Amino acid sequence: MHPKLRELPWDDVRVFLAVARAGSLKGAAAQLAVDKATVSRRLGALERWLDGRLFLRTREGLKPSELGQRLTPHAEAMESAARGFTSTSTPGPSKPERVRIATTEALAARLVRSGLLDLCEAHPNLELDLLGGNRPVNLLRGEAELALRFSPPTQKSLRSRIVARLGFGLYASARYLTRRG
Repeated sequence: MHPKLRELPWDDVRVFLAVARAGSLKGAAAQLAVDKATVSRRLGALERWLDGRLFLRTREGLKPSELGQRLTPHAEAMESAARGFTSTSTPGPSKPERVRIATTEALAARLVRSGLLDLCEAHPNLELDLLGGNRPVNLLRGEAELALRFSPPTQKSLRSRIVARLGFGLYASARYLTRRG
């Protein structure tokens, strides 16, 4: 094992990820159910361990520095691995996996019509919440796990994939076009 890996402050990585998602010490403290001073102290300890600054203070809150941006996907992978480690080690029937999907109202209706209910029946431990609307959700802050949108994400640490191509058309009566051009 690499010597520095033995010293890795695993729990401080969780604090780093909470701050990245919340954009503030206070928001991260609320997510983690600890006080703001604890978040600040743990974040400072991780920055000393890394010998680098993880966040920049801006008017909008804390924004990941270049180092913070590079480390965010790795912290998310650690979180996912820890979740898998925990769920695999739990004996007996596992608790339902809740997945929130943010999409437009039209796409939400189409998903339900095209088999989303069948998916839930085939996987009884899957609970799906559809968040229909055009309001952008912040996946990094945990507002949803998946988002189906017509435009690519603006947050660099998110992975995106084209899942479908949709055609659009404009229709008008001949009378309307004669009047309006």
